[in-house]
Amino acid sequence: MSHFCVLVIGYNVEKQLAKYDEQLELEMHQVATKEQLIQKKRNWIEEYKNTVYAQFLRDPVKYKEGCSPEHIKYLEEEFPKMLEWTDEQCYEGAIESYRWHIEDGEKWCEIHEDGSLWETTNENAKWDWYQQGGRYRGALKLKEPNPDAPLYTGWQWRNSKDADTEYERLKAEGRCDQALVKDVVNLDTLIPFAVVKDGEWHERGEMGWWAIVSDEKEEDVWANEVRELVKDLPEDTLLTIIDCHI
Repeated sequence: MSHFCVLVIGYNVEKQLAKYDEQLELEMHQVATKEQLIQKKRNWIEEYKNTVYAQFLRDPVKYKEGCSPEHIKYLEEEFPKMLEWTDEQCYEGAIESYRWHIEDGEKWCEIHEDGSLWETTNENAKWDWYQQGGRYRGALKLKEPNPDAPLYTGWQWRNSKDADTEYERLKAEGRCDQALVKDVVNLDTLIPFAVVKDGEWHERGEMGWWAIVSDEKEEDVWANEVRELVKDLPEDTLLTIIDCHI
């Protein structure tokens, strides 16, 4: 599973994020044609080849340290076969888990005769849970330190032996998780993975499990896009750092 940093611009943070909830149930509707499912699987294979598999090939001995036998077997025996898959094999790979759900009697997905996939689930889902700050706490930097500015103090930090020291350091640096534009000094250099503005989701790429990102934009392209999104914001605009999980 994956964590990623999201900057929400404006008030009604929960409302802006709501339509991207993985648990949001909709009417049964088509989410992908057969051709789209094939392409999505090919994109995933290509992304995995250029990330995880490439890392494994660079130094197999080092990579195997601490890895499970099942994962190594997958990299050595199963994934290489996928590089030669036909369109039909890609389709079956993309649809396999849905067939299991249907065979188990679940009613949230359907596979139609033309190979299209239909669901009641939210195809626009970006998160299954989130929290303010989280592991990205302190991403906003204030022009002047403010002891009352929100800064995450949840279990991830409280369980750390240096939690109190780290908290005091961040506070002294003027770090926080939510502030107005007029009070933030690092907005020009803050580049989160995604930005939500006026309820619309903008992202560097599609975040998947194990932090694997598909259709990822080049770093400078995404940085410029973020800067355009925050450009000329009114000074009283609220900025909130969110730790999203998917």
